[in-house]
Amino acid sequence: MPTPEIQNTEEFKSEFIKLYALYERVKPIGLYAEVVSGKVILDSINEYRYAFDHLMRSISGETDMFSMFRKAQDHLYRAGYDAYEIISLIKLESIKGCLASHSPQIISQVCPAYYPEYHGKIKKIERDLTTARTHKTDVDQGTHEFDLYEASIQELIQIEETLMTLVPEFNRAKKWHNKNMIKVPAAIVIFGCLFAFFLNYIFPNFALKPAQGKQSINAEKANSPVKDSIKNKQK
Repeated sequence: MPTPEIQNTEEFKSEFIKLYALYERVKPIGLYAEVVSGKVILDSINEYRYAFDHLMRSISGETDMFSMFRKAQDHLYRAGYDAYEIISLIKLESIKGCLASHSPQIISQVCPAYYPEYHGKIKKIERDLTTARTHKTDVDQGTHEFDLYEASIQELIQIEETLMTLVPEFNRAKKWHNKNMIKVPAAIVIFGCLFAFFLNYIFPNFALKPAQGKQSINAEKANSPVKDSIKNKQK
């Protein structure tokens, strides 16, 4: 049975306030993960259940209160990790999908900060997340990497939201680029035709076909004064 004496101690109140503050910090993360993923995060729900179980056992008087609070805290942290794991995967995929069909030239044109700033940050965030996943919790020492994990994913969310607002600009720039890619070859063809026309106008003999040129040269030789002189001498 629960013991009112434990609940009324300053130690219990202090531990409960800290646990409640952590719950208030983790709860919106889980709700946001469900919104962006469109599904219930069962791993996080299980962690909430385990945390609640340890909280109830902390006031039973049958187990060490501080140990139960610490275990409840560990489960709340894990619920946050699980939710952030979902968020990070979705946001990274969203960023890749947003940029996949655009060339570096278009990306730099529409978002000048991407390569000098965002690209490096995303790579660093991926490394930080890998580190945080590897050292999620150290139950024996009661330490966590949650602050690093939280900071990295909050920054990732901001980058993704910034890029998503630029999607219409990316599409317009791509459309403009594709139209110009079509216009350039057409302009080359037109310029070539005009150049050939003026060349033919200024130097008409350049435009003669090989066969016609040969016939013209033969005709000139046939009517040559030198050839006529030779013929007269032979007579």
